[in-house]
Amino acid sequence: MDYQVTTVSSTQINDNVAGHLTTPFFVQSAVDGLASTSAAFLTSSSPTRSTSAPPAFKPSTISPFQPSQYTDLLAKPVMTVHELELRDALIEAEFWD
Repeated sequence: MDYQVTTVSSTQINDNVAGHLTTPFFVQSAVDGLASTSAAFLTSSSPTRSTSAPPAFKPSTISPFQPSQYTDLLAKPVMTVHELELRDALIEAEFWD
């Protein structure tokens, strides 16, 4: 695993752990990526104040349930065991979709 060494002072963390901490590189990359989003306040070194503007809210549309697009296919008669298994898999996949 790739690690990045981070230097911290005893005032930043518990007095018993002063010196160097190793942070997995993927964690540091995730934190750096987060810093460039609307959630950057989570990685800021300055405290968030009650007078600070809230981050921009970007809602995501969740579409309502749509009827099956495979009704014609599911209505066809099953001829083989393999077709039966495929039909059952399609019905299950649509249930979880």
